[in-house]
Amino acid sequence: MFNEQVKELKRHYRCISLDLRGQGDSEVTKSGYDMETVTDVTLALIKALDCAPCHFVGHAMGGFIGMRLAADHPTMLRSLTLLDTSADAQPPETKRRFRRLLYIGRVFSFRPLVKRILPIMFGQDFLQDEARKDIREFWEKQFANNSPAGLSRASLSVMKREAMNNYLDKINVSTLIMVGEQDLITPVSHSHRMHEAIKDSELLVIADAGHSPTVENPQVVNHALRSFLQSTTQLQQQPGVA
Repeated sequence: MFNEQVKELKRHYRCISLDLRGQGDSEVTKSGYDMETVTDVTLALIKALDCAPCHFVGHAMGGFIGMRLAADHPTMLRSLTLLDTSADAQPPETKRRFRRLLYIGRVFSFRPLVKRILPIMFGQDFLQDEARKDIREFWEKQFANNSPAGLSRASLSVMKREAMNNYLDKINVSTLIMVGEQDLITPVSHSHRMHEAIKDSELLVIADAGHSPTVENPQVVNHALRSFLQSTTQLQQQPGVA
């Protein structure tokens, strides 16, 4: 989901994108999908690739990881970007709805559910834009081809996560928060609360986008990321700034 950002930033940065376990091309394991384990795995990857301190950009589940890294392992990060994520626990009313979808997908297949997944992942402007039909069809295939077991286990761990509000005042790295104004999973109000709690944070609400602005409105995301990373680098290069 960061393809457009990697294309834009790879001229100036070493860009590393990872598929968490059970997703994309990563192995489907029987366990280890909880937020603590996937954070430990991400931390191990940063160390193994010798890229600390890094600019960490996390979308949704990646944001849960990013907040934990920034709070508990601050020397690993140069900056933090949080996209369409939340420090709140999963609301009970959405847990019931998503559990039903995951049960059907795990037992049968996610292919029949793709049309129901798209409005969760994307905003209406994107879904109704005929000019972006090819992009939608690409993502329909991506969702349909995910491992039912892996996607279900990862999603259940997201739903079982604990609230992270007590992490926010421990985050001291420069932080950019972005959210699509049409996001149904992590509404704009969640990002406002994170912005208020995290010192030295910026907030950008992205028009005409839902839960996946990196795909829906990549130009805005790219511009915001470029500006943020440049300003963070310039600040850290000033005399007396660690």
